[in-house]
Amino acid sequence: IPLPDVAEDHQTRNASIMTEIAGSMVLDEEMLDSSTLRAAIEEIL
Repeated sequence: IPLPDVAEDHQTRNASIMTEIAGSMVLDEEMLDSSTLRAAIEEIL
């Protein structure tokens, strides 16, 4: 869940790289709720 307002949006870029090379996903904080987070965790596990 990258912070959207950081310098040059580097957290989103880093998260996208991790998604490509590891078992992870990028979640948009504005669209996040408990059911979305739970579904994401279950998908990764």
